Amino acid sequence: MNLQNDPNSWAISKFGIGQPVKRSEDPKLVRGEGRFTDDVNAEGQAYAVMVRSRHAHGVIRGIDTAAARAMPGVLAVHAGADLAAAGYGTLKCIVPFKNRDGSEMKKPPRPALPTDKVRYVGDPVACVVAETLLQAKDAAEAVELDIEPLPAVTDPEEAVRDGAPAIYAEAPGNVALDYHYGDSDAVAAAFAQAAHVTRLKLVNNRIVVNAMEPRAALALYEGGRFTLHVASQGVFGMKASVAQVLGVEPKQVRVVTGNVGGSFGMKAPVFSEYVCALHAARALGRPVKWTDERSGSFVSDSHGRDHRVNAELALDADGHFLAVRLTSFGNMGAFLSTVAPIPPTLNAVKNVQNVYRTPLIEVSTKCVFTNTSQVSAYRGAGRPEGNYYMERLIDAAAAELGIDRLELRRRNHIRARDAGRGRQGFRAAPAREPQARQAARAWHRQLSRSYRAAVEGTGRHRVRARRHGHAAHRHPRFRHGTRHAVCADPQRAARHPARGDPPRAGRQRPPSLRRRLGRLQERHA
Repeated sequence: MNLQNDPNSWAISKFGIGQPVKRSEDPKLVRGEGRFTDDVNAEGQAYAVMVRSRHAHGVIRGIDTAAARAMPGVLAVHAGADLAAAGYGTLKCIVPFKNRDGSEMKKPPRPALPTDKVRYVGDPVACVVAETLLQAKDAAEAVELDIEPLPAVTDPEEAVRDGAPAIYAEAPGNVALDYHYGDSDAVAAAFAQAAHVTRLKLVNNRIVVNAMEPRAALALYEGGRFTLHVASQGVFGMKASVAQVLGVEPKQVRVVTGNVGGSFGMKAPVFSEYVCALHAARALGRPVKWTDERSGSFVSDSHGRDHRVNAELALDADGHFLAVRLTSFGNMGAFLSTVAPIPPTLNAVKNVQNVYRTPLIEVSTKCVFTNTSQVSAYRGAGRPEGNYYMERLIDAAAAELGIDRLELRRRNHIRARDAGRGRQGFRAAPAREPQARQAARAWHRQLSRSYRAAVEGTGRHRVRARRHGHAAHRHPRFRHGTRHAVCADPQRAARHPARGDPPRAGRQRPPSLRRRLGRLQERHA
């Protein structure tokens, strides 16, 4: 999925670069005819409301639900012990990173409802289910929590200091991951010989997602199969995650997603409320609906960003970049969300170079637990942050050196002749590079011309799509009313000449196109 290095992927795209794309979904949405999760209802559904901690950190001594269970309309009150007895799994972080010493990162178990401690304000501890939403809200206020408060820490830099409150026994020093990328000795040498070094301390502040529609879920259980109506970023990923938490086969779970109402990463993982609603639906034998409110979403949704970064840029006497170094703290919040460690680590590595020639990169990040809401992917998930760090460094360096900031960018911008350079600045296969670059340019030029002709219907350079080369013959654009599509991959066509569809009778390829395709086939043979 999301392959970005396959030239054939451009051939099956419907729109060209810069071509306006007419949106088809807007009229329905602006008329209020969208179907979001909260718009979905089932006959006989009950309503769930979560009971949340008001303490940032504390030991759960007891949860008294007797008064809540006795209130009118209340069907059930479930706590962490009930979910544990049902045998459900934990909410998992799927990132397989290792610490700089090669050891595994710390992944303390995170049940849907905790039984030992609360670790942030808003931590869910119980779920109340009633006949109506108002009855469920009233009963939730009647649940009595006995929590012994503990000292809390919210700043990631303070969380790693000696004597800071321990959030998990499994994570000494509150460090989930001590991440490192790069050659420390080579980077240090580059900084030592640099004519100028720019240093910045940057705070990438925490962000609340505040989606148009707060998270919601409608859970059903019929015939041994769960159905979950929920906003997501992919029903198959959500289905697999839900099945894993419930401890059932994926075929026993069905996930339905309508209009999402905004997510940008936040609605991708499984949340505690979904597990509680699914458990209640099975226990009660009736549909259970849960919809968050704006105040609840601020403490229950995963947040974005929250990084503290010491950024350094080394330059030579001519203003050319020698190395960039990031030393940072990534606030994970009270537990590891699905992909929480990626933004301040791997995606910082991939994006801090930006569009500039940067021979050496070093990124050191401590992913730290704090007594705050969990942090996860949000709008780029570390990619905008990496670009931001470099752009801030360039602006600061330009001011310190007295160079126009655009000129400094021009001096270091990646140029066409830098094609083939690796991250460390070495050229790959210099003897064959010109031929390889020419072949790539010719292929992409032909691809662009053929594709543009097919989309615009000009009739120039149109070539029948070979079934073994592209899936264009299955695309509606080309299946209905358009006889021609872009040419197949010449390298693939050279390997399988007999499988190519011949031109239609009376319609030969233009001589110039035949010559170009012939040259490409010879070059790639």
